[in-house]
Amino acid sequence: MNRALGALLLIGLVLVAGAYIASPVFAFSQLKEAARAHDHDRLEALVDFPAVRENLKHQVDSKAVKAARGASGISYPVIAILGHLGAALGDKAVDKLVTPDSISAMVTLGEARRHKHKDKTSDEAAAPATTDAAPPPAAPKVETHYAYLTPDRFRVAVAPSSHPDTAVALIMDRKGLFSWRVEEIELPGK
Repeated sequence: MNRALGALLLIGLVLVAGAYIASPVFAFSQLKEAARAHDHDRLEALVDFPAVRENLKHQVDSKAVKAARGASGISYPVIAILGHLGAALGDKAVDKLVTPDSISAMVTLGEARRHKHKDKTSDEAAAPATTDAAPPPAAPKVETHYAYLTPDRFRVAVAPSSHPDTAVALIMDRKGLFSWRVEEIELPGK
């Protein structure tokens, strides 16, 4: 009887440890599912949009300052002005970049881009609808790489298979035992 209880306890511990270790991969699959379904409410629950925006603004600020300092023969006040200008423009770009639609593109396509609305031209609007619907284009293949950074921090890198060097990385932080939330995004070239 004691052996059976001990075996059940050991199996239970192994299952809990496995779920604990695999939980970020499961959370990322939930994120992909929400992205494919265009479920903005679920995306809001899985992504801390204000934290992601703030982190990306710091990345853009850092790059703007480095680029301004890299310009040879420019005095310090000009560097400061260029840095502030780059940061101001970067903040607006980041606000437009970090949306549920852009996160969906990052997760499903491995691309960092804004969601673009396609306006119908007058020719398209006037054309009669056909009954033969073209099949949706095949989803591009993506490479996904997972890595623990710490026991409570996990990195998921997603890139199109055709351009694996352009990976977008989502940094997820543990919230409780099994829940995770995207807190940062690393754009390609960081």
